[in-house]
Amino acid sequence: MLLSHPGQATPPIPSQTDDGLDPINLIFTGYAPAAWVAQNLMGWNTSPCSEPKTLDGNAYDLNMETPDTRGQLLPCWGPRYHIRIWDMGTDPLFGQWSIAAVHYEHTECTKLVSCHHVIDSWESAEALVRSTFASGNAALSITSLPLNNSRLYQGIYNDGNATMIQLSPTRVYSVTFQETGLPANTPWSISMNGTTSSSTVQNITVRSREAAYSYKVGSVPGYESDSSSDNFNLTANRLITIHFTSTRALQLAADERSMILLLTTGGVAWSLVPVEAVVKTLRKRWKNS
Repeated sequence: MLLSHPGQATPPIPSQTDDGLDPINLIFTGYAPAAWVAQNLMGWNTSPCSEPKTLDGNAYDLNMETPDTRGQLLPCWGPRYHIRIWDMGTDPLFGQWSIAAVHYEHTECTKLVSCHHVIDSWESAEALVRSTFASGNAALSITSLPLNNSRLYQGIYNDGNATMIQLSPTRVYSVTFQETGLPANTPWSISMNGTTSSSTVQNITVRSREAAYSYKVGSVPGYESDSSSDNFNLTANRLITIHFTSTRALQLAADERSMILLLTTGGVAWSLVPVEAVVKTLRKRWKNS
């Protein structure tokens, strides 16, 4: 997690807007100016309306919504998801970062000329932004950061945890290493450009920028992989399959080949039936290993 760097202090993070009505529930780090955040909010568009809202005395830098309500009469009537994003400058730990408050809302009217937005959820809107970046190709990591601001905001509960999304300045892709041949829950690992990822399940997925990479398969006691290392160019999402074979099975196969070679070239007049019997026995041992 980004906050684990030793010797670096976390920058102050506001927990709510200046009016106390909206919790901060999104933090964007790495390369995350508001304009880049907005560019990667696929399916969202600039909102034609929003009430004034400040954070540390500053107005928001961008204001977006989904679905597009510009064709409604009146615009922004909803229901809709609505996000306000504030640029936070540059920090040694967070990079060029920004924060946001997002919610799901609808419109209610007490009179025909007196209508206002009503908050339905903070959490579902936060989850939508998280899933939008998880399915996109700009997020390097998505984690959670407690802001200790859990309470009711405008009558709706916020759990006090903000989603933290680390963004890359360029598009990123995923490479999935998929193993076959290992027993369930067997630890295995992949080192990609010197960074090691481990797992006890079939897949190891790494997200990274478009570039040339090398990888090395970690050793697994009792097994050998069909490809111990290789190079590849990451220009799109890709799958790399790694097949493991039991070293005992490999040895039995080698013994079988040696025995057949010995029986057929050793000058001893063996009949075909004894040879097949030996091979059958060896294959039975291999299968049970």
